[in-house]
Amino acid sequence: MHKSSLLFGALALAAAPALAQDDAPTRSGFVEPGQEAQPAWKHEPSGLALPPAIAGFARGKITRFDEEGRNVAIAFRGTDDTFATLYVYRAGVPSVAIWSDRAASVMLSNSKLGEVDPDTLIIAPFSPPAGAGADSGVRISAGFRGEGAGATGLSLHVHDGWLVKLRMTSRSLSAAGLDARIAALVGALDLPRASETAPLYAAMEECENRLDAEKPAKLVALDMTANILIGGIIGSLRDERAGAWSDPDARWCRDAASRREYGIYRSSSSRNSYLLAYGDSGTSLFAARYGMGSLIKPSRLFLAVQSDGTREVVYPPFDRLPTPAQMAGLPGNLAPVMSFDLRPGADGAATIHVNAE
Repeated sequence: MHKSSLLFGALALAAAPALAQDDAPTRSGFVEPGQEAQPAWKHEPSGLALPPAIAGFARGKITRFDEEGRNVAIAFRGTDDTFATLYVYRAGVPSVAIWSDRAASVMLSNSKLGEVDPDTLIIAPFSPPAGAGADSGVRISAGFRGEGAGATGLSLHVHDGWLVKLRMTSRSLSAAGLDARIAALVGALDLPRASETAPLYAAMEECENRLDAEKPAKLVALDMTANILIGGIIGSLRDERAGAWSDPDARWCRDAASRREYGIYRSSSSRNSYLLAYGDSGTSLFAARYGMGSLIKPSRLFLAVQSDGTREVVYPPFDRLPTPAQMAGLPGNLAPVMSFDLRPGADGAATIHVNAE
């Protein structure tokens, strides 16, 4: 990743309000019962095991953001005024390139922490523990301006579909010192041997052209039969999307229309489909054209699909590629036509929403 590309993307968004996982674990959640008395803690869904102390850090509060524990945060405190939070969660697209870009944009533009010194920025691909893939993860650290002002940083890697992100801030360490502490803590994580090898980390660059979605799209009303037929192609679209984002030879870029609230990512060769990544917590929406031949009229429309890796939601189709602003406004404002349960054991169980408007 070029430092200039990452810093430009982050600093261009600095005026927007802070959001996303950078504020956790202070937000509301479920505290694991009896965690203070337990000598060790295990995240059953991923297999991560954490002792009460690790790599010079004491384990603190554990917060669940869903009842099943598929999105958790674990706080740590060091003896040198260094604090860290480890996040383990699912994502609609488990891409280190996308979510490290989002996390870095949020982190580097968060003025509450201090003003980042661009000359201190460190970007270091690394090989995660437990055989998750050589050089498939990335660490990003930067110092604050001012003598002894400290530093902030993160690491991100994928372990069998789980995003494992560490955020760390220190008021005493330099960027290089913080990078070393991040590497030590991540390297000490006790995870089961990975059954999948994540692809090589690839830097996210700015797109050379603009997304072809400046004119607002219109919703297309379809009957229940048509909506069911659309649901039948979602599985193939999901597989196609997952394969595209994990292709080591593919080139992906960040569109210039990205904002602090969300990033827009697409293939460098495509202007009529894109992924909108909310904040940096794993939720995304994907918009693309689909074809149904003679089964549905009109036969070529655009679908918007939302996913956080545990649940997938399909919205009514559009007559053209929706704008990013339209996509960002869908959750909570437009009823879906169908949803799918992506949790292990659910086998993608579908629910048809008959009240969609």
